Amino acid sequence: MAPLGCRAHSITGPYGVEHFLSAFGSMGSISDLVLHPSQSHSINVAETIGANAKLRELPESIYVQAERLKREETNAKKNA
Repeated sequence: MAPLGCRAHSITGPYGVEHFLSAFGSMGSISDLVLHPSQSHSINVAETIGANAKLRELPESIYVQAERLKREETNAKKNA
């Protein structure tokens, strides 16, 4: 069951994993996010290296999990 206020979709549905994965890798994607005080972010220059490293780690981890889910659904469809 989908959480309250969320629409249930297939992993490969209109707002599923494939849609999520499309947010990575292209120009202007989540991969391009950078924290820096020159962009009016509440961070000082000394903190940017660690903060941006974490900002890369989190989406990368989520991306890996999304790819795994996509593979699992593809395999389940093949075996159905």
